Amino acid sequence: FPSHDSMTEKKGSIFVNTVCTRTGSKEKKGFDQVFLAAGALNSTRIYLESTENYEKTISLLDSQKFAVPIFTKYTDSSNLDQRNTLPAIFIEYRNGEKDKYWSHMQISSFSEKALIHLKRRLQIMPLIHKLDLKILYSKMMIGWGGIHSDLSSKFKLRLLRAHRNSRPIYSIEEEISKKTQTNVKTTLENIAKRINGDGVYVMTKLNQVGPPGWGNHYGGSLPMKNKPNDWNETNKWGSPKSFQRLNIIDASVLPSVPATTIALTIMADAYRITKNTYAN
Repeated sequence: FPSHDSMTEKKGSIFVNTVCTRTGSKEKKGFDQVFLAAGALNSTRIYLESTENYEKTISLLDSQKFAVPIFTKYTDSSNLDQRNTLPAIFIEYRNGEKDKYWSHMQISSFSEKALIHLKRRLQIMPLIHKLDLKILYSKMMIGWGGIHSDLSSKFKLRLLRAHRNSRPIYSIEEEISKKTQTNVKTTLENIAKRINGDGVYVMTKLNQVGPPGWGNHYGGSLPMKNKPNDWNETNKWGSPKSFQRLNIIDASVLPSVPATTIALTIMADAYRITKNTYAN
């Protein structure tokens, strides 16, 4: 099973070095151009190893996620395993034109997974723990949302010189921001002011903020810049300064991570970069 190891440029070609994870054997292949889309974590690791940037810390941004129960006067009497729990409503919110950041929340039917978390929360409220939970969840929905990476915690990535199984060790640490909980609280209170009423109530005090990476919306470790200066920055075509035949086309090159879903943004950026590369 080949694993992408590192890359080098030489004599008008770019060479991809792979390591077989089963046997440890190595192979090297040359190409005219490489588009790297291994995901933000792995693309960053490949870049660090290709440029031999060991022991350097690099930040991986995250749009931190939260979940909150929403009470409604309407009743859904169906069983949890029969419900369509895909999001039915998307909310993109900004607190006035002066607010720099958009927040995101999507609302879906109550699910079995949400019920597990609800039971955990109700364990600290013994007076209502004995209630028939179906009475509760038949009148509940779930809001799942996110805030901008500037308002969230992040990760610290380092490629260590120390080796394990002949491979450099990849260190991933959480860098927790004490302001994240406050930022989520403010976001939820503002959203609740807009949608509460007519039988709908956002239960802001029961929100749960996930740890960094909870929603898999992270990136920005190799951010695109109009004029790249730092060692980990790329140009608007996703190319690091040390490469001309490499284009990185995943979330690692996002300048920041928005609160909204990012899959289509990444796909559009990849299309933009590849189209320009082939045109030239």
